[in-house]
Amino acid sequence: MFTGYHCRPAVAEEAVRRCGVLLGDLADTLPAWEPRDLHLMVAHFLRLRFPILLALNKADVAGASDNVQKVCVG
Repeated sequence: MFTGYHCRPAVAEEAVRRCGVLLGDLADTLPAWEPRDLHLMVAHFLRLRFPILLALNKADVAGASDNVQKVCVG
């Protein structure tokens, strides 16, 4: 299903695992998934396949800590 993203099978497997589903149980549980479950799995997949790196240049400049706090929420 995710071959268009050129991911390794381990990435897709980890996305399924993060949804709380054992890979061996996927065929049995998938028919009962609701749209919310699918969206959650896709969100996990995207975070794993396309990680985001945030570089805060000039964070050592006076007053920058306020901006760092604004950017690094959560």
